This record gives sequence, C-alpha cells and structure tokens, in this order.
Amino acid sequence: MDLENDYRRERGNGSGTEIAYMVEARINSDRPEQIGDQIFDNRWREVHFVHALNGVPRCSPYARRTIENGLLGYPAAQALRWWLHANADKDGISGICLETRIIKYEIAYSYSITAVSSHKHIHGDDRSNLFPDWGEEKHIPADTAPGRGA
Repeated sequence: MDLENDYRRERGNGSGTEIAYMVEARINSDRPEQIGDQIFDNRWREVHFVHALNGVPRCSPYARRTIENGLLGYPAAQALRWWLHANADKDGISGICLETRIIKYEIAYSYSITAVSSHKHIHGDDRSNLFPDWGEEKHIPADTAPGRGA
C-alpha cells in the first residue's frame, strides 16, 4: 500500500508549556566561599545539587521536560535553596553574605507525529506469519543431500 495515501500518515500534533525552576546563589563579600562542592563569589551562579534516591525529589514524574533539562519543580527549588543556606550555616558562612534566588523557566514545546515509512508487508503469498523460515533458501550440505550414498 502506498504510504503517501494511507489515512494514518498523520497521527497528530500538539504543543504546550511546562514551568520549571533553578536555584542561583552568590556571596555578597569581597572573597569567594566554598559551600559543598561549589565555590561562590559575588556573581550569580547556578547551584548544582547531587540528586540521590533519598534526597529531595526533583519534580513530579510527569514533568518530563523539567527532568530532561536538569531543572526543578518549585517545591524542590525551595527545599534545595534552604538546604544551601543550612549547609553554609554549618560551615560558618554568614547568612548575611549568602544570597539566593529562584529562577523561573518556561519550557515551550511542540510535536507532530508523522509516519515516514512502511516495513515488511505481510500478505497472502507470504507465509512468514505461519512458518518461521518461510522464503529462506535451505542449505543442505553436499555430503548429506538425498540420493548420495554414505
């Protein structure tokens, strides 16, 4: 059947948006400070968090694009922001010098589903749905072929 004229060629399309977040931090001081594995100075920098099974969940499992882009859901961004403040406090870094902010992102996406090719058309003359080796040439070694004496 010609795929170009098949009524199923177009399967649909869509678009949408997803909101996601990221935490940024800086040290409002004249010298850089290390918090965890990151060094912060007076420039805003993305905070990188190690994601663990028993840590703060990144977002809803349905927020596929948030996960794919390494971003966070809002509750996770807030929780991890406060984790950073608590970790800085533990290391003796003044809470007055540490500044954090949450950056909101809008992920816009669109998709279309289109058939591009057809494969292995099975029809009445083809018996591969009934016989596993249908249509394959059989190779019989010469010394075991019928009619040959042993």
